Amino acid sequence: PYLTVKIASSSDGKSHYKDSERTYITSDASRNDVQILRAEHDGILTGGNTLRNDNPQMNARVNFDTNQPQKILLSNQDINEDAYEFFKNNSANIHSNQSLDEVIEFYKNSDLCSILIEAGPDLVNAFLKTGKVDEIVIYTSNKVLGDEGVDWFKEKNAIENYGFKLESSYKIGDDVKESFVNAKISELETIDESGASVVFADDSIAFLTQKNANFILETYRSLNKKNKDKFEDKLKSSSEEAIQMVNFFQERIKRDII
Repeated sequence: PYLTVKIASSSDGKSHYKDSERTYITSDASRNDVQILRAEHDGILTGGNTLRNDNPQMNARVNFDTNQPQKILLSNQDINEDAYEFFKNNSANIHSNQSLDEVIEFYKNSDLCSILIEAGPDLVNAFLKTGKVDEIVIYTSNKVLGDEGVDWFKEKNAIENYGFKLESSYKIGDDVKESFVNAKISELETIDESGASVVFADDSIAFLTQKNANFILETYRSLNKKNKDKFEDKLKSSSEEAIQMVNFFQERIKRDII
């Protein structure tokens, strides 16, 4: 599935206060926009800490007809479902003692084509480290939480280091909404006649000519969505796997298998 991470951040990059008290960082306009973002996804995922600290509803509260996203909870602790708003008005899938890769794999063959991840810094960073997140949406307010706030990221330029680049940025009320997309396919589209070096998740580097890049893009564009997902997973991982993957799909295209 297409994985989107949603983040609400203070201007100094914080998620919430250290005392775990629920913290409203962004404006009403941003929170209303999040409802639309939820409605655009088939599923919505959170973790046990967010459930216990915030008691969120995590449904799409919009003024138009929509199928409510399937709720997904990751928690290794027993949950009293009657105590939380999350479990009202819609069923929830609970995953315990599973790796994130196993959870993602579980939904690959489901009816969920897209999942919105709304969680705290630990779970968000864990998902980003899998290399399988496709998009990050950040709502940034002008509030400052200071030293008592919990950082979203421990390093500077973390989003870029995870392999994302800014796709759009605009104001929503007093806040800024930014969308970052995984850079690999978009990087290939910008390679000119001089070529460019592409860095992969395993730190391997491959120099691609414009002809190489166009060949990869043509292969990618000829695939259906399921195979595009496989293609992008390999493209993010290593130069060796990327080459093997392109050759594999090109051979199948020639034989009219896909």
